[in-house]
Amino acid sequence: MKTNSRAPLPGSLKSGVAALLALLCLAPLGQAASLEAKIGQLAEPYVASGQVPGIIIGVATPGVGVLVVERGVSDVATDAPMNPANAQRIGSVTKSFTVTRLLQLADEGRLDLDDPISKYVPNLRNGDATLRQLADMTSGIFNYTEDRPFILDFAFHRTKKWTDEQIVAVANRNRPYFKPGGGWHYSNTNTVLLGMVVERITGHPLRAEITRHILHPLALDHTVYPVSPFLPAPFTHGYATLDTEQGRIDVTVLSPTATSGSGAIVSNLGDMLRWGSALARGALLSRRAQLDRLRMVDSSQGVGPFYDRYGLALGRINGWLGHTGDVLGFQSLVMHNLVTGQTVVIFVNASVAEHIPTVLFQKLTALFPSAVPSRPPTLRVTGRLHRATVAATLTLRGRASSEAGILLVQAGTDGKFSRLARGTNAWRLPVALQPGRNVIAIRSIDRLGRRSAVTRVVIDRS
Repeated sequence: MKTNSRAPLPGSLKSGVAALLALLCLAPLGQAASLEAKIGQLAEPYVASGQVPGIIIGVATPGVGVLVVERGVSDVATDAPMNPANAQRIGSVTKSFTVTRLLQLADEGRLDLDDPISKYVPNLRNGDATLRQLADMTSGIFNYTEDRPFILDFAFHRTKKWTDEQIVAVANRNRPYFKPGGGWHYSNTNTVLLGMVVERITGHPLRAEITRHILHPLALDHTVYPVSPFLPAPFTHGYATLDTEQGRIDVTVLSPTATSGSGAIVSNLGDMLRWGSALARGALLSRRAQLDRLRMVDSSQGVGPFYDRYGLALGRINGWLGHTGDVLGFQSLVMHNLVTGQTVVIFVNASVAEHIPTVLFQKLTALFPSAVPSRPPTLRVTGRLHRATVAATLTLRGRASSEAGILLVQAGTDGKFSRLARGTNAWRLPVALQPGRNVIAIRSIDRLGRRSAVTRVVIDRS
């Protein structure tokens, strides 16, 4: 077994080698080697026991570099090692792309997150569920990948072409889990439907929308929404046991149409390290849209992949933000720590009952600084909180801070926060004053969605 500090890294990960060497120079040698060894010790048992053929883990640390640890093989037929340059299916991490494009359309005023899904796709059970409820998995709409006839069809006819309408029909022949908003149940159908919404609003395939508006702006050059069941070279093979007598088989060739906007995308380690930071920090979205994304619900007691909380295709685990993925033959995880700026990506090339990247990640977090800020976000107003003026307008100023970074500063009256101040850490708020007493409430919200205490400024205009 070896780490890729000795393996070639093409493309965007070439800088990772230099960064890793920088890590070995800037940090004490023993410290860097110790971290690599500890990560390897946590990953090793999964491969040594034969549970999976291979695991690869990437850790990006700002100002330090990229550490990549690999165990096992990417192809059992050739014993080729796991390689960070290899493409693999990222499964449900695709949801974070689909919903990002949906939020961009909301930013453009082309849809409202509180629109019912029936406005775009008619004749659905729970059709009154909103786009927001589909994105945060509270719609109650049946998960088509829990339909047994579909599962068998998908597993044994892996190159079969599916339409989104056929997938939705599979879900629609099953009863919803609960009324919209009545619980949390992870449903791949939700994101297939949201992909259909994107297509019906734009008139373009979801693949084209994601490529143009997300992959290209972020230079995710090794990430594709495929139309073919074959992976682009170089790639990691995926494995699954469909028949206990037959044992584990190669299931790499798989139709992307069976997962569509819920799980079709293919990527590699370097691109996912970049996406993890962009996703958690709200790249390509307005501050309001990212705040919508961060309005998370308690998912810890729901049915589906483990997250402490879940927002709009964005999950939280131990304070880290990101998404996990599981598709036939592959498992994945991408998580970002807003406090330290670190990103962790874990790829596994087998389908097993346990979601190994999540379990492994929860162990790995003990090796890194906490992603949970020690203090709540704060907000300070410069000057007196009660003042008088004859002016019709006034600009309030102040500062806000959070270890996770300030997302926005909001202001409003009557308990309704509707305006954004200009700036984040250093902010200013132009205020139009009415004659008499004006009470302006101001608060900061950090990149984890946490709110500061509300500060009220009273201005008497004579």
